[in-house]
Amino acid sequence: MTTTHAIFTILIADDHPVTSMGLMHLLNAQQTYKVVGLAADGEQAWQLFQEWTPDVVLLDIAMPQKSGLEVARLILEHSPSTFVIFFTNHLSQAQWTEIQLLPIKGVLLKESTSAEIVKALETILEGKIYLSHSIAQRFEHLSANASFKTTDKLQRLTKTEREILGNIAQGLTSKEISEKMCRSVHTIEKHRSNICKKLEVTGVNGLVYFLMGHEV
Repeated sequence: MTTTHAIFTILIADDHPVTSMGLMHLLNAQQTYKVVGLAADGEQAWQLFQEWTPDVVLLDIAMPQKSGLEVARLILEHSPSTFVIFFTNHLSQAQWTEIQLLPIKGVLLKESTSAEIVKALETILEGKIYLSHSIAQRFEHLSANASFKTTDKLQRLTKTEREILGNIAQGLTSKEISEKMCRSVHTIEKHRSNICKKLEVTGVNGLVYFLMGHEV
């Protein structure tokens, strides 16, 4: 009896051919991935996405024609369920701020090992968010510089809100939290909205990114 594996299609967009080819060979060597296109700039990435509608898009942030951020916005407006991942040499504070406003599934540095890239894809396709270790460390350091502010924000939360935040930190969805706490999904979502306001986080992944840099 043979075991079949789901095949996830991938589009890679990077203006460095060596990077694109290396990624393609790595991912095609896995049983569960198939690279359907290589784009050398942002405009081509958008065109190939419309042609193939892949499950996953790996985007460099700095590209000619259109930036990775521009392409990500177009893709996610067209297909919110697509797994968009940034693959970059450098991430500025301004870019990080923009990323938090988008439902991006992961950010990988080009210095990442092959093992980390594969692990990141596995994590993301399980419905979780993945950040390269060095990126997580960098932004944890930035938040640590204002740790007294963070502590003050966390103290604004009620006992119930802290319990919900703890469950979010464990990767539970609003539905799973509602079942665990015997509350309606609507109630959990309302609490989640209040938590975001009190912690001053924005964007669809704001809470997740906040939790990556803080202990709850």
